[in-house]
Amino acid sequence: EDLPDVDTIIVPIGGGGLISGISTASKILKPSVKIVGVESELSDSMRLSVKEGRVVPHTSGNSIADGISVKYPGEITLSMVSKHVDDIVTVSDEIIAHAIYVLLERNKILVEPSGAASLAAIMDGKVDVKGKKVVCVLSGGNINLLLLSKIIYKSMEMESKLVRLEFRIPDRPGTLFRISSAISEVGGNIFHAEVDNLSRNTPVGFQTVKFSVNIRGEDHLEQLLDKIGKLGYSYEIVS
Repeated sequence: EDLPDVDTIIVPIGGGGLISGISTASKILKPSVKIVGVESELSDSMRLSVKEGRVVPHTSGNSIADGISVKYPGEITLSMVSKHVDDIVTVSDEIIAHAIYVLLERNKILVEPSGAASLAAIMDGKVDVKGKKVVCVLSGGNINLLLLSKIIYKSMEMESKLVRLEFRIPDRPGTLFRISSAISEVGGNIFHAEVDNLSRNTPVGFQTVKFSVNIRGEDHLEQLLDKIGKLGYSYEIVS
């Protein structure tokens, strides 16, 4: 009713209740609308069940999208999905996590992993949206804060907005200052640093230093690595 000229509606699938209701109502209002369901690739029991024409249990691992990770769909929902849903696609945990980050950064919306699966399908190229009016159902905002912080951290690395560097440097006055100054000179922002003198892997007379640095993209990363490379210290990029 709010968007009568919608072409495609993308809906996360768990047990199938949500997409059953949306697809049934939408097809009554506009029979030509395309309904696409999205499941975790680790738990795609609805997709397999529609394909086989019967309830097929399936789960192959623990997904961060626990709200749509069900062992098998209901018989009633399977019947409705088979009748009204045009396609079912699957997405990985990695692309779901990145969709959560994109929604948070660009739209200021906090969406749980299961709800973000609909956008993840578009980001992963699983649904053709070019030139079409598309609705993504973003259902739910329940997410563990530790998981959210990890998602943000990993996504920033993926987009070259964050890099983690580990140095093995001589334990001498001024060494740490030279590295931090080099990072600062090219515009890198150190938001976390960790110094380890006691680890078994750190030789006597050396220290292991880990920096988490905010950067502005691939070009900035190259600048940063070129600058610290000229210092002559051993380092590696860690994830």
